[in-house]
Order: sequence, then structure tokens, then C-alpha cells
Amino acid sequence: MKINRRKLVLNSSMAMVLMGLIAFIFVNKESKIKDFPVPMSAIHINDDKEEDYKYISVMPITKVSGWENLGENGHTVSFKKGERKVTVLHYPGEIRYYLFEKKMNNED
Repeated sequence: MKINRRKLVLNSSMAMVLMGLIAFIFVNKESKIKDFPVPMSAIHINDDKEEDYKYISVMPITKVSGWENLGENGHTVSFKKGERKVTVLHYPGEIRYYLFEKKMNNED
């Protein structure tokens, strides 16, 4: 009976650790750009430039809930929400993502 209890505790612990790891990778958090989510695993890199933000992320930033995907153009993916546009730049072979926000005019 003790062996079964030990296996149950071990399996439960492993399942909880695995679920926590999956949640850490796939859940989003808000970035330095207001209302623009990035993966929970993304780490903000402090920089002197305030108009662009640099992140290190294991998960690609290609889908953003609540934002319209304007499509990919080379190494960039653009998203739009209302009058705001955010461009995510990612070079192949790197784990860095650069976020740029631009206010859109009605003439664009």
C-alpha cells in the first residue's frame, strides 16, 4: 500500500510541475507597450531607448489576442488595434524580439 501511495504522490507532483511549466511557456503577460501581450517566458531587456522594447523569448511572438494581425513582411509582423500599430521584429537564429509602437493616422 505504501508503494502505491508513493507513486501517487510522485505522479501528482510531476503533473503539477509539468502543468506549471506549460502555463509559464504558453500564458501571456502585458509588455511594456500598454495592452500588448507577450509570452510569460519573455524577459524585458532594459535599454535607454523608450520608443522600442527588446525581449528575449523562447516562444515566438506571432499571435496576439485582441490585436488584428496585419501580416508578415520579411522579419517583421505587424499588429493593429484601433489607432495603434505594433511591429514585432525578429531576426532568424536569434531569440530576441524587438517591439515598436506607432500611432496611426486616419490617412495611413
